[in-house]
Amino acid sequence: MTAQHSRDFLADVTQPGPNGITFHAMPVTSADGLDATATATALMYDGITASAVPQGTYVAGYYNGAFANLPAMRAGHPGATVVSVTPDGARGAQFIDVEPGDTVIAAIPAFLKAGGTGFYTSASQLAAAIAACAAAGIARSSYSAWSAHWTGQHICAPASCGYPQADGTQFASNASYDTSLIAAATFLRATAVTWPLREGSSGGPVAALQADLDRWGPAIGLKAPLAADGRYGPLTAAAVEQAQEYLRLPVTGTVSQALYAELQGPVPAPGWAGMSATPYLHASFSWPRQGTAAGYELGVRGAAGTVTTHQVAGTHAPDVLLGPPGAYSWRVVVPAGGAASPWKDVAG
Repeated sequence: MTAQHSRDFLADVTQPGPNGITFHAMPVTSADGLDATATATALMYDGITASAVPQGTYVAGYYNGAFANLPAMRAGHPGATVVSVTPDGARGAQFIDVEPGDTVIAAIPAFLKAGGTGFYTSASQLAAAIAACAAAGIARSSYSAWSAHWTGQHICAPASCGYPQADGTQFASNASYDTSLIAAATFLRATAVTWPLREGSSGGPVAALQADLDRWGPAIGLKAPLAADGRYGPLTAAAVEQAQEYLRLPVTGTVSQALYAELQGPVPAPGWAGMSATPYLHASFSWPRQGTAAGYELGVRGAAGTVTTHQVAGTHAPDVLLGPPGAYSWRVVVPAGGAASPWKDVAG
């Protein structure tokens, strides 16, 4: 991926394939994510600096390592499918980067068996990588092969460049980002996820969850790292409970889709324990004294599952008030009185 390739890798991926064909005459399609000549394919962009990567249907970034940029990529490309790449085989990422300076072909089978989606390597190494997977008993239909072959827009295949069939090919690169053409139906090898994740769940989503829990470890008080092995056992459940306590969620040990997305985001800064990583609204309101009432019970209803407050009538309330949409998240008794304005609902 851009700016970290070795000289040998660059020399390799810029050579024509076995049949000698190059594709430079084919224009790079626009950034709408679709190839105008084949609706089953899509463009994907990757890079190190998230702000330099074009908007599109698919983007890729680094899951870990010196160039880790997934939070920035997600923030800067709302609505895009963000693909994660690890340079060292870290569990929880979707693709393992196989090239000089990163991992080697021998590392691919273990990564895939732990829940990985596929591998990225130069087109000339596709055959060896596929053979390594076959030798480990991994069916070709169960993983994605992402090749680098900078000879113009194409997906590697015997009928195109002469190399083995890939599911996507990084076909162009500049100083800011790389461009790939992917087979939209097979590139991510998507498998259905049953929510919530719980003890007994397994696979790539669980491995990604375990890696995210490790990343949140210092904030939630995780005492020992989790093995991102894709198996949801008692240790993972206990770590989930710690995360739920930290976020002021009901402690269930199971992971909803909303919590899964929350844990993929940035870890709150120290001192903000319990603050949600998602954006929130500040709102203030007041009420007149009603008759001889000495106080009122104030209920806050979460319109989108998260309600946040800092202060109510001079009394600090919980930092984060979490509950399912439409349910009361918390109640607090506040003194009667206040500014002479009518009671009103605040929504946002």
